[in-house]
Amino acid sequence: MSWYQDLDTHTMVASGDHVRAIGWLAGDQPFQQGDVPPGFLARLDEFVRLVGRSAEALSFPAFGGLHECELCDRPADPHALGPCGCGNLGVPDGLALFVAPELVAHYVRVHSYQPPAQFLAALMAAPLPDTPEYRAMAEPFARPTGRSGSGRSSGRSTTRVGGPESTGGLTRPSGRQSARSAACGHQRCSRGSIRPCGPPNHSQVHSP
Repeated sequence: MSWYQDLDTHTMVASGDHVRAIGWLAGDQPFQQGDVPPGFLARLDEFVRLVGRSAEALSFPAFGGLHECELCDRPADPHALGPCGCGNLGVPDGLALFVAPELVAHYVRVHSYQPPAQFLAALMAAPLPDTPEYRAMAEPFARPTGRSGSGRSSGRSTTRVGGPESTGGLTRPSGRQSARSAACGHQRCSRGSIRPCGPPNHSQVHSP
């Protein structure tokens, strides 16, 4: 997965002046740690649960394969996967769209990642992706422009799958099939437990 600094205007699935990157972490890049408001993580979990609905509403391209958390220790079994995902979600906030990978909830819960205050407020105020209100807010951003960013590739990256309806390994999701594809990482990885990698550190910047 590519690394993008928080609030960058580029991500793997959307780019433009309206985009705000959130939680595109990499093992060799520092990130802000600290507490999040009460109820935030539960709300974020709901967005991750509905990651396919979000991707569908925003016409995000779908990726094949999975991305493993680069902050966790590798499993002892070389054939096992650590915490992973392949979906991406968006949080509309007026003229801005916050874009995050579905692993963002894992980063907050296990690695004490603290997203920017703008995102904390936007997520708590935004309707869930399975509601008409969310689809109405997402519609202005669901256009075939700025689909991908140009971040630096880092670590254990997802495998892009091409096909007759893909361009450069990207495919635009549509309908129920796309929602399942965009959510595949969450469904496939939720079978295993997430192992903490050490005690959380609060109100500081994590350095690799």
